[in-house]
Amino acid sequence: MTITLSQTEPGMTSQSLRNDAEHWRTRAEEVRMLASEEKDTTTKDALLRTADDYKHLARWVEDCAMRRLTKNRDT
Repeated sequence: MTITLSQTEPGMTSQSLRNDAEHWRTRAEEVRMLASEEKDTTTKDALLRTADDYKHLARWVEDCAMRRLTKNRDT
């Protein structure tokens, strides 16, 4: 099975991707779609765990951004 995820936007760097919650949500949705088509339960479970990890990463990125905003307002 070949997994093809969407290409990154031109000019996107690894740093900007780390700080882009929507990027990780999109990845999570793509992996969930792949999992829905998978027949092997071990592979399907691994894909669903990966999707959950991407979703968690998106929330983490948002939380970090909120902490930075709060910190900047307080200084």
